[in-house]
Amino acid sequence: MEHLAIMDKQTIDMILNSEKTIETRFSKNKISPYHKVKVGEIVYLKESGKDITASFEIAKVIFYENLTGDKVKEIKQEYNHLIKAPNLYWDIKSASKYGTLMFIKNVIKLNNPIKINKKGRQGFVSHNKVIN
Repeated sequence: MEHLAIMDKQTIDMILNSEKTIETRFSKNKISPYHKVKVGEIVYLKESGKDITASFEIAKVIFYENLTGDKVKEIKQEYNHLIKAPNLYWDIKSASKYGTLMFIKNVIKLNNPIKINKKGRQGFVSHNKVIN
């Protein structure tokens, strides 16, 4: 399985510079990447409205369910030095019920960005083949 993560340029740059070593996704529902990603799989990175410019391999993954605001705060305290999310992010995610932490390794900046025809508003997509 391959995955596509939509994110802002600053976050992609932080991953490329090894400042951010965990990518997170939190949600109120069981949506991708929750229990869709596995160690060793590839996540392609795409800035919203742009082409795919980088990728990483998942080194480790942790899934959370039945989250509460207090549990989200615990995750922030334990991992935010690797996640590098601002306080506003954590405030927004405090109502989440599900969470996925993907530990990043083998980051690659693509020399030639890959065009992809992604439709929909999902911030994370999982398919057998993201890139044809």
